[in-house]
Amino acid sequence: MKIRFNFSWLYRAAVVLLCLCGTSVGIAQTCNVVSTLNASGVINTYYAGPAAGGVATGTNVPIGAPRNITGSTPAIAVGDLIMIVQMQDATMASGNTAATYGRSIAGSDARGFLNLNNTGNYEFRVVTAVGGAALTVGTALTNTYTQALPIAGAVTGAGRGQRTYQVVRIPVSHTFNVTGTLTALQWNGSTGGIVAIEGANVVNFSAGINVDTLGFRGGGGHQSQQPNPGGQFAPGATLAGAGNSIGGNAVGVAGPAAKGEGFAGTPRLIDNRYLTVVLNDYLTEDLNTTGRWLGPMAGTNQGYPYNTAAGDFGRGAPGNAGGGGNDHDAGGGGGASFGDGGFGGGRYPDGADWGGYGGVGTGVVNRLILGGGGGAAHGYHPYATGTA
Repeated sequence: MKIRFNFSWLYRAAVVLLCLCGTSVGIAQTCNVVSTLNASGVINTYYAGPAAGGVATGTNVPIGAPRNITGSTPAIAVGDLIMIVQMQDATMASGNTAATYGRSIAGSDARGFLNLNNTGNYEFRVVTAVGGAALTVGTALTNTYTQALPIAGAVTGAGRGQRTYQVVRIPVSHTFNVTGTLTALQWNGSTGGIVAIEGANVVNFSAGINVDTLGFRGGGGHQSQQPNPGGQFAPGATLAGAGNSIGGNAVGVAGPAAKGEGFAGTPRLIDNRYLTVVLNDYLTEDLNTTGRWLGPMAGTNQGYPYNTAAGDFGRGAPGNAGGGGNDHDAGGGGGASFGDGGFGGGRYPDGADWGGYGGVGTGVVNRLILGGGGGAAHGYHPYATGTA
Protein backbone atom coordinates (compact mmCIF):
# COMPACT_ATOMS: atom_id res chain seq x y z
CA MET A 1 0.00 0.00 0.00
CA LYS A 2 1.34 3.39 -1.01
CA ILE A 3 -0.23 6.72 -0.19
CA ARG A 4 0.96 9.74 -2.14
CA PHE A 5 -0.03 13.26 -1.17
CA ASN A 6 0.19 16.33 -3.38
CA PHE A 7 -1.58 19.05 -1.43
CA SER A 8 -0.53 21.45 1.27
CA TRP A 9 -3.67 21.79 3.38
CA LEU A 10 -6.07 19.30 4.95
CA TYR A 11 -9.36 21.06 5.52
CA ARG A 12 -10.97 21.01 8.92
CA ALA A 13 -13.45 18.16 8.74
CA ALA A 14 -16.60 17.28 10.62
CA VAL A 15 -16.04 13.62 9.78
CA VAL A 16 -13.47 11.90 7.56
CA LEU A 17 -12.93 8.19 7.25
CA LEU A 18 -10.11 6.96 5.04
CA CYS A 19 -10.04 3.18 4.75
CA LEU A 20 -6.83 2.06 3.11
CA CYS A 21 -6.52 -1.67 3.46
CA GLY A 22 -8.14 -4.84 2.24
CA THR A 23 -7.67 -6.73 5.47
CA SER A 24 -10.35 -5.18 7.68
CA VAL A 25 -12.23 -7.58 9.92
CA GLY A 26 -15.15 -9.14 8.09
CA ILE A 27 -14.06 -8.33 4.51
CA ALA A 28 -11.91 -11.33 3.74
CA GLN A 29 -14.44 -12.25 1.06
CA THR A 30 -13.81 -11.01 -2.48
CA CYS A 31 -15.38 -7.59 -3.04
CA ASN A 32 -16.12 -5.59 -6.17
CA VAL A 33 -13.02 -3.69 -7.29
CA VAL A 34 -11.99 -1.63 -10.29
CA SER A 35 -8.45 -1.24 -11.61
CA THR A 36 -8.22 2.56 -11.54
CA LEU A 37 -10.64 5.15 -10.18
CA ASN A 38 -10.31 8.92 -10.58
CA ALA A 39 -12.51 10.47 -7.91
CA SER A 40 -13.74 13.88 -6.77
CA GLY A 41 -16.84 15.30 -5.13
CA VAL A 42 -19.29 12.94 -3.41
CA ILE A 43 -18.24 9.33 -4.04
CA ASN A 44 -20.38 7.41 -1.54
CA THR A 45 -23.95 6.15 -1.62
CA TYR A 46 -25.84 6.34 1.69
CA TYR A 47 -28.67 4.24 3.07
CA ALA A 48 -30.65 5.16 6.17
CA GLY A 49 -31.83 2.65 8.70
CA PRO A 50 -35.49 1.64 8.27
CA ALA A 51 -37.86 4.57 8.89
CA ALA A 52 -40.11 2.55 11.17
CA GLY A 53 -37.16 1.30 13.20
CA GLY A 54 -35.12 -1.88 13.19
CA VAL A 55 -31.96 -3.60 14.37
CA ALA A 56 -28.95 -4.69 12.35
CA THR A 57 -27.47 -7.79 13.92
CA GLY A 58 -25.78 -11.01 12.81
CA THR A 59 -25.62 -11.03 9.01
CA ASN A 60 -28.88 -9.10 8.54
CA VAL A 61 -28.75 -5.34 7.93
CA PRO A 62 -32.18 -3.69 7.49
CA ILE A 63 -32.07 -0.58 5.30
CA GLY A 64 -34.34 2.33 4.46
CA ALA A 65 -34.25 4.90 1.70
CA PRO A 66 -31.06 5.34 -0.37
CA ARG A 67 -29.49 8.72 -1.02
CA ASN A 68 -27.21 9.87 -3.85
CA ILE A 69 -27.74 7.06 -6.35
CA THR A 70 -26.10 8.26 -9.59
CA GLY A 71 -24.02 6.77 -12.37
CA SER A 72 -20.82 7.16 -10.36
CA THR A 73 -22.38 6.32 -6.99
CA PRO A 74 -24.63 3.33 -7.73
CA ALA A 75 -27.01 1.41 -5.50
CA ILE A 76 -25.53 -1.29 -3.30
CA ALA A 77 -25.00 -4.60 -5.12
CA VAL A 78 -23.74 -8.05 -4.20
CA GLY A 79 -19.99 -7.92 -3.69
CA ASP A 80 -19.90 -4.27 -2.59
CA LEU A 81 -17.95 -3.16 0.44
CA ILE A 82 -20.09 -1.28 2.97
CA MET A 83 -19.66 0.40 6.31
CA ILE A 84 -22.34 0.26 9.00
CA VAL A 85 -22.10 3.03 11.61
CA GLN A 86 -24.26 4.01 14.58
CA MET A 87 -24.77 7.77 14.35
CA GLN A 88 -26.99 8.53 17.38
CA ASP A 89 -27.51 6.35 20.44
CA ALA A 90 -26.42 8.31 23.52
CA THR A 91 -28.59 8.71 26.60
CA MET A 92 -28.88 11.81 28.76
CA ALA A 93 -30.67 13.02 31.87
CA SER A 94 -33.64 15.28 31.18
CA GLY A 95 -34.37 17.03 34.43
CA ASN A 96 -34.72 20.80 34.51
CA THR A 97 -31.92 21.68 36.92
CA ALA A 98 -28.19 21.81 36.42
CA ALA A 99 -27.78 18.73 38.60
CA THR A 100 -30.38 16.66 36.74
CA TYR A 101 -29.79 17.56 33.09
CA GLY A 102 -27.27 16.14 30.64
CA ARG A 103 -24.63 14.24 32.59
CA SER A 104 -26.59 14.73 35.83
CA ILE A 105 -23.70 15.61 38.11
CA ALA A 106 -24.41 17.52 41.32
CA GLY A 107 -22.72 20.91 41.25
CA SER A 108 -22.17 20.69 37.50
CA ASP A 109 -23.62 22.75 34.69
CA ALA A 110 -26.58 21.53 32.65
CA ARG A 111 -24.92 19.72 29.77
CA GLY A 112 -23.56 16.41 28.54
CA PHE A 113 -24.65 12.78 28.40
CA LEU A 114 -24.89 9.71 30.58
CA ASN A 115 -23.66 7.04 28.16
CA LEU A 116 -22.50 6.91 24.54
CA ASN A 117 -23.88 3.37 24.23
CA ASN A 118 -23.19 2.25 20.64
CA THR A 119 -22.70 5.76 19.24
CA GLY A 120 -19.78 5.89 16.81
CA ASN A 121 -19.18 2.16 16.55
CA TYR A 122 -18.70 1.01 12.97
CA GLU A 123 -17.51 -1.93 10.92
CA PHE A 124 -16.92 -3.03 7.34
CA ARG A 125 -18.60 -5.92 5.58
CA VAL A 126 -19.05 -7.34 2.07
CA VAL A 127 -22.63 -7.69 0.81
CA THR A 128 -23.66 -11.23 -0.19
CA ALA A 129 -27.37 -10.60 -0.90
CA VAL A 130 -29.59 -7.58 -1.52
CA GLY A 131 -33.28 -7.63 -0.63
CA GLY A 132 -35.88 -4.92 -0.86
CA ALA A 133 -35.61 -3.96 2.81
CA ALA A 134 -32.37 -5.56 4.01
CA LEU A 135 -28.83 -6.52 3.09
CA THR A 136 -27.08 -9.78 3.95
CA VAL A 137 -23.37 -9.61 4.76
CA GLY A 138 -20.84 -12.42 4.61
CA THR A 139 -19.63 -12.25 8.20
CA ALA A 140 -21.75 -11.61 11.30
CA LEU A 141 -21.60 -8.10 12.74
CA THR A 142 -19.61 -7.55 15.91
CA ASN A 143 -21.98 -4.86 17.19
CA THR A 144 -25.74 -4.33 17.15
CA TYR A 145 -27.02 -1.24 15.33
CA THR A 146 -30.37 0.34 16.25
CA GLN A 147 -32.79 2.62 14.42
CA ALA A 148 -35.61 4.00 16.60
CA LEU A 149 -37.85 7.04 16.89
CA PRO A 150 -37.61 9.40 19.89
CA ILE A 151 -39.21 8.15 23.08
CA ALA A 152 -41.20 10.70 25.06
CA GLY A 153 -40.83 10.49 28.80
CA ALA A 154 -42.19 12.85 31.44
CA VAL A 155 -39.97 11.25 34.08
CA THR A 156 -36.27 12.02 33.83
CA GLY A 157 -34.40 9.11 32.31
CA ALA A 158 -37.53 7.61 30.73
CA GLY A 159 -37.20 9.40 27.39
CA ARG A 160 -34.46 9.49 24.80
CA GLY A 161 -33.78 11.05 21.43
CA GLN A 162 -33.83 9.24 18.11
CA ARG A 163 -31.34 6.44 17.47
CA THR A 164 -29.97 6.18 13.95
CA TYR A 165 -27.52 4.13 11.95
CA GLN A 166 -26.54 4.41 8.32
CA VAL A 167 -24.98 2.15 5.70
CA VAL A 168 -22.35 3.66 3.40
CA ARG A 169 -21.30 2.06 0.08
CA ILE A 170 -17.52 2.33 -0.32
CA PRO A 171 -15.85 2.44 -3.75
CA VAL A 172 -12.85 0.08 -4.02
CA SER A 173 -9.99 0.44 -6.50
CA HIS A 174 -6.48 -0.96 -6.96
CA THR A 175 -5.30 2.56 -7.84
CA PHE A 176 -7.38 5.33 -6.31
CA ASN A 177 -6.64 8.81 -7.69
CA VAL A 178 -8.16 11.70 -5.76
CA THR A 179 -8.25 14.27 -8.55
CA GLY A 180 -10.55 16.80 -6.90
CA THR A 181 -11.73 17.57 -3.39
CA LEU A 182 -13.67 14.67 -1.88
CA THR A 183 -16.73 15.55 0.17
CA ALA A 184 -19.92 14.07 1.60
CA LEU A 185 -23.60 14.83 1.53
CA GLN A 186 -24.76 16.98 4.43
CA TRP A 187 -26.03 14.94 7.37
CA ASN A 188 -29.83 15.27 7.15
CA GLY A 189 -30.92 13.45 10.31
CA SER A 190 -30.61 10.02 8.66
CA THR A 191 -27.58 9.86 6.36
CA GLY A 192 -24.51 11.77 5.23
CA GLY A 193 -21.48 13.42 6.82
CA ILE A 194 -19.01 10.63 5.96
CA VAL A 195 -16.39 10.11 3.26
CA ALA A 196 -15.04 6.57 2.93
CA ILE A 197 -12.76 5.05 0.26
CA GLU A 198 -10.82 1.81 -0.13
CA GLY A 199 -7.51 1.75 -2.00
CA ALA A 200 -6.19 -1.77 -2.48
CA ASN A 201 -2.70 -0.80 -3.70
CA VAL A 202 -2.10 2.91 -4.22
CA VAL A 203 -4.00 6.05 -3.22
CA ASN A 204 -2.80 9.24 -4.93
CA PHE A 205 -3.95 12.51 -3.39
CA SER A 206 -3.82 15.51 -5.72
CA ALA A 207 -6.57 17.21 -3.70
CA GLY A 208 -7.97 17.05 -0.20
CA ILE A 209 -11.03 15.93 1.73
CA ASN A 210 -13.42 18.60 2.97
CA VAL A 211 -16.52 17.81 5.00
CA ASP A 212 -16.67 21.13 6.80
CA THR A 213 -20.15 21.92 8.22
CA LEU A 214 -21.57 18.59 6.99
CA GLY A 215 -22.03 16.97 10.40
CA PHE A 216 -24.75 17.43 13.02
CA ARG A 217 -26.72 20.62 12.41
CA GLY A 218 -27.08 23.71 14.53
CA GLY A 219 -30.30 24.79 16.18
CA GLY A 220 -32.70 26.73 13.95
CA GLY A 221 -33.39 30.38 14.61
CA HIS A 222 -36.82 31.72 15.55
CA GLN A 223 -38.16 35.12 16.47
CA SER A 224 -39.08 36.00 20.05
CA GLN A 225 -41.47 38.86 20.73
CA GLN A 226 -39.91 39.75 24.05
CA PRO A 227 -37.06 38.73 26.32
CA ASN A 228 -37.77 35.79 28.59
CA PRO A 229 -39.23 36.66 31.97
CA GLY A 230 -37.07 36.22 35.04
CA GLY A 231 -37.57 33.47 37.57
CA GLN A 232 -37.16 30.03 36.08
CA PHE A 233 -34.67 31.14 33.43
CA ALA A 234 -32.58 33.38 35.66
CA PRO A 235 -29.05 32.19 36.54
CA GLY A 236 -28.95 31.06 40.13
CA ALA A 237 -32.70 30.58 40.32
CA THR A 238 -34.39 27.35 41.36
CA LEU A 239 -33.85 25.82 37.94
CA ALA A 240 -30.25 27.00 37.84
CA GLY A 241 -30.67 28.54 34.44
CA ALA A 242 -30.81 25.15 32.76
CA GLY A 243 -33.70 26.43 30.70
CA ASN A 244 -34.80 23.01 29.49
CA SER A 245 -38.36 24.05 30.29
CA ILE A 246 -40.17 26.71 28.31
CA GLY A 247 -42.82 26.93 30.98
CA GLY A 248 -45.81 26.77 28.63
CA ASN A 249 -44.82 29.98 26.81
CA ALA A 250 -45.22 30.01 23.05
CA VAL A 251 -41.73 29.90 21.61
CA GLY A 252 -42.57 32.67 19.17
CA VAL A 253 -43.72 34.93 22.01
CA ALA A 254 -41.27 34.51 24.87
CA GLY A 255 -39.10 31.45 24.72
CA PRO A 256 -35.45 30.41 24.61
CA ALA A 257 -33.62 29.42 21.45
CA ALA A 258 -33.27 25.93 19.98
CA LYS A 259 -30.64 23.43 21.00
CA GLY A 260 -28.30 21.96 18.39
CA GLU A 261 -28.37 18.42 17.00
CA GLY A 262 -26.05 15.75 18.33
CA PHE A 263 -25.56 12.11 19.16
CA ALA A 264 -28.29 12.26 21.82
CA GLY A 265 -31.04 13.30 19.41
CA THR A 266 -32.37 15.67 16.76
CA PRO A 267 -34.45 18.71 17.79
CA ARG A 268 -37.51 19.69 15.77
CA LEU A 269 -36.12 23.07 14.76
CA ILE A 270 -32.72 22.79 13.09
CA ASP A 271 -30.61 24.96 10.80
CA ASN A 272 -31.52 23.82 7.30
CA ARG A 273 -29.77 26.55 5.33
CA TYR A 274 -27.91 23.93 3.31
CA LEU A 275 -31.21 23.26 1.50
CA THR A 276 -32.35 25.32 -1.46
CA VAL A 277 -35.37 26.45 0.56
CA VAL A 278 -35.14 27.12 4.30
CA LEU A 279 -37.31 24.56 6.08
CA ASN A 280 -38.30 23.96 9.68
CA ASP A 281 -38.78 20.55 11.22
CA TYR A 282 -41.96 21.48 13.06
CA LEU A 283 -45.24 19.78 12.43
CA THR A 284 -47.28 21.58 9.77
CA GLU A 285 -50.01 22.65 12.16
CA ASP A 286 -47.45 24.39 14.36
CA LEU A 287 -46.45 26.95 11.73
CA ASN A 288 -47.89 29.95 10.03
CA THR A 289 -46.82 30.93 6.53
CA THR A 290 -43.66 32.63 7.75
CA GLY A 291 -42.46 29.52 9.51
CA ARG A 292 -42.58 31.12 12.95
CA TRP A 293 -43.55 29.07 15.97
CA LEU A 294 -47.12 29.84 17.02
CA GLY A 295 -48.25 27.71 19.94
CA PRO A 296 -47.08 26.12 23.17
CA MET A 297 -44.72 23.20 22.79
CA ALA A 298 -46.31 19.80 23.37
CA GLY A 299 -43.91 17.60 25.28
CA THR A 300 -44.68 14.46 23.31
CA ASN A 301 -43.55 16.19 20.10
CA GLN A 302 -39.99 16.77 21.25
CA GLY A 303 -36.87 15.50 19.53
CA TYR A 304 -34.94 15.53 22.82
CA PRO A 305 -36.18 13.91 26.03
CA TYR A 306 -37.99 16.23 28.37
CA ASN A 307 -39.09 16.23 31.97
CA THR A 308 -41.90 18.63 32.87
CA ALA A 309 -41.70 20.76 29.72
CA ALA A 310 -40.12 21.07 26.29
CA GLY A 311 -36.78 19.45 25.60
CA ASP A 312 -35.74 21.12 22.33
CA PHE A 313 -35.21 24.68 23.58
CA GLY A 314 -33.14 26.40 26.26
CA ARG A 315 -29.55 26.65 27.41
CA GLY A 316 -29.07 23.08 28.63
CA ALA A 317 -26.70 21.29 26.23
CA PRO A 318 -27.81 17.77 25.20
CA GLY A 319 -24.88 15.41 24.66
CA ASN A 320 -22.32 16.93 22.29
CA ALA A 321 -24.75 19.58 20.99
CA GLY A 322 -24.86 23.15 22.24
CA GLY A 323 -27.75 24.72 24.13
CA GLY A 324 -29.76 27.71 22.91
CA GLY A 325 -29.53 31.25 24.22
CA ASN A 326 -32.05 31.92 27.00
CA ASP A 327 -32.67 35.64 26.96
CA HIS A 328 -32.44 38.85 24.91
CA ASP A 329 -29.91 38.05 22.14
CA ALA A 330 -27.81 35.70 24.28
CA GLY A 331 -25.56 33.44 22.22
CA GLY A 332 -25.93 29.72 21.63
CA GLY A 333 -23.46 27.21 23.04
CA GLY A 334 -20.89 25.57 20.78
CA GLY A 335 -21.06 21.96 19.64
CA ALA A 336 -18.43 19.52 20.88
CA SER A 337 -16.21 16.89 19.31
CA PHE A 338 -13.29 15.35 21.21
CA GLY A 339 -13.24 18.39 23.52
CA ASP A 340 -16.05 20.49 24.95
CA GLY A 341 -17.87 23.27 23.13
CA GLY A 342 -17.70 26.88 24.27
CA PHE A 343 -20.42 28.73 26.15
CA GLY A 344 -22.69 31.25 24.42
CA GLY A 345 -22.27 34.95 25.02
CA GLY A 346 -24.27 36.93 27.56
CA ARG A 347 -27.57 38.70 27.02
CA TYR A 348 -28.22 42.29 26.00
CA PRO A 349 -27.69 44.83 27.50
CA ASP A 350 -25.76 43.79 30.61
CA GLY A 351 -23.88 40.70 29.38
CA ALA A 352 -25.41 38.54 32.11
CA ASP A 353 -24.80 34.80 31.77
CA TRP A 354 -27.87 33.61 29.87
CA GLY A 355 -26.07 32.03 26.92
CA GLY A 356 -26.34 28.38 25.91
CA TYR A 357 -24.05 25.82 27.51
CA GLY A 358 -21.47 24.15 25.30
CA GLY A 359 -21.77 20.48 24.36
CA VAL A 360 -19.59 17.90 26.10
CA GLY A 361 -16.81 16.15 24.19
CA THR A 362 -16.39 12.41 24.09
CA GLY A 363 -12.66 12.18 24.76
CA VAL A 364 -12.53 9.03 22.61
CA VAL A 365 -10.66 8.43 19.34
CA ASN A 366 -11.73 4.90 18.41
CA ARG A 367 -15.26 5.78 17.26
CA LEU A 368 -16.64 7.67 14.28
CA ILE A 369 -18.69 10.57 15.70
CA LEU A 370 -19.95 13.68 13.98
CA GLY A 371 -19.21 17.03 15.60
CA GLY A 372 -22.14 18.40 17.60
CA GLY A 373 -24.27 21.24 16.25
CA GLY A 374 -24.21 24.57 18.04
CA GLY A 375 -27.25 25.99 19.79
CA ALA A 376 -29.11 28.91 18.23
CA ALA A 377 -28.74 32.43 19.55
CA HIS A 378 -31.78 34.04 21.13
CA GLY A 379 -33.48 36.36 18.63
CA TYR A 380 -35.32 39.25 20.26
CA HIS A 381 -37.11 41.17 17.53
CA PRO A 382 -40.58 42.42 18.56
CA TYR A 383 -43.41 41.87 16.12
CA ALA A 384 -47.14 42.19 16.21
CA THR A 385 -48.92 38.87 16.63
CA GLY A 386 -49.79 37.32 13.29
CA THR A 387 -47.44 39.47 11.21
CA ALA A 388 -44.04 38.78 9.74
